[in-house]
This record gives sequence, C-alpha cells and structure tokens, in this order.
Amino acid sequence: MNGSSDNFFSALLRVNAAGYFDDMPRVFTQRDRPDDHLLIWVLRGAFRTVIGGVEHHGRAGDLFAYAPGEPHAYHTSGDEPWAWLWVHYSGRCADAAADAIRSGGQPRPLGLDPTIRARFLELVSVSYARVGRPRRERDMLHADTCLASLLGLIIQRLRAADGLSRSAEPIDLAMIQRNIDRRLHEPITVEDLADLANYSPAHFSRVFRSLTGRPPMRYVNERRIDRAGVLLTQTTMKLSDIARAVGYDDPFYFSRVFKKATGSSPSSFRAAFGG
Repeated sequence: MNGSSDNFFSALLRVNAAGYFDDMPRVFTQRDRPDDHLLIWVLRGAFRTVIGGVEHHGRAGDLFAYAPGEPHAYHTSGDEPWAWLWVHYSGRCADAAADAIRSGGQPRPLGLDPTIRARFLELVSVSYARVGRPRRERDMLHADTCLASLLGLIIQRLRAADGLSRSAEPIDLAMIQRNIDRRLHEPITVEDLADLANYSPAHFSRVFRSLTGRPPMRYVNERRIDRAGVLLTQTTMKLSDIARAVGYDDPFYFSRVFKKATGSSPSSFRAAFGG
C-alpha cells in the first residue's frame, strides 16, 4: 500500500485516539471547544452528560455521540464504578456517520452487543499500539478500517432497533442483557427471557436476533464462556467452581464446551492468559 492510499483512507475516517476505561470510581471531563467527533459506549455504571447545554442520563448499553465544536461535559453518577469504550475520530465521512448515529437523539440504547464490543476492543488495541510514536501505515490502516467497520455495525444495529420500535413495542435490550449476566450461574431459557420482554418466545427470538445478530441462547452461551475466561485468568477458583459459576454442573462437559468455543482447554487458557 503506497502513501497516497494511506492518505485516502485516513481522509475518509481517521482514528485520533481510542481507549477502554474500567473500574473508574469518579470521572469528570469537560471540553469547551472539541475539534473532532467522540463516541462513548457505556458498559457499566450510571452516566450523566451535558451536550450543548442539555443534560442527558445514561446507563449500561447506552451510546453517546459528540460533535466537533459542541461544548460538552460528562461524569459518573452514583457509587457504582463506571466502564466505557471511547473513540475520537475525524475525516470526510465522520459527519455523515455521526449524523446517522445521533438521528434518534441522545443517548442511543445500543445494548451490550458482544460483536460490537469485540470490534471496539480491536480498534482500541490497535490504537494503543501506536501511542508515543508516529502513525505507521499498517497501524493506521488497521485502526481506520476497524473504525469504519465499527461505525457501520453500530448504524446497522441502531436502524434495526428503529425499525422494530416503529412496528412494535421494543424490548429493553440492555435490561435483558443485564438479567442474563446476573443469572449465568442459573438455568436460562428463551421462555424466561421472553417473559421479561412480555413477548412470545418466537417473537422475542426474532427481535433479539435482529438487535444482536445472534439467537438468544447463543448469546447466553457466549456470555457464559466470556465470564469463564475472566474467572480463569483473574481468579484462582477451581475449575469445578468456575463451571458452576457459569451454569455447568458437569466440569468435564464445561471443559468440552469451553474448548470448542475458544480452541483451548480451560487449563491451557489459564496458563496462556492468566496473570
């Protein structure tokens, strides 16, 4: 890829900075003259922001979009630690992407979509790789194309949610996802989740899949594996206890499921990624 192609992609969408903050007890940020776009996706905790003099409140799963030249401030609300992903960006396509995201007002209830989280984290990891040194072409192209993919997926998910809200009473996706996360150690069925949304199981499954890109039980199983990975790498819990903590009574069956999902056995995963 030559320099002219490099400039072409960066001119369309350019990552200026990106990051992931977790377990932040108190945060306050104010920008009076921002010069680029900012996207904040709240993963945990309560959130308050003032955009152009108007106050908004958010929670886990909410997405906020800030425009250049628009004074804003944001801070945590309450005692619960805040976790969020963010990206500053610019480029010729930035205004159009931001307008599509902001078209439904502030905040946009995106939910805790695992595919979006994975793409956002990839973007963050590439952006961090170039902190403190000039942008190298391969890093820049990777980050900027990650941004384009992320923004496209976010807009797709938001438009799907908008279409559902016009045709039927929408589900509170973030509430459903929080309920799943609280109950990963318990049996969870589509019928349980559908009851929360006051939908029939079949209709709930269609709506959930349109919003997240996956059927409900596939999402539940992915969250079980994600939680298991955290427990394997950040605790010294025994394998049998981890299996029960994510809803598997049989540790041998859990090991097979985990290896099928990750390509590694639980013990190998802990050895490779544990602290």
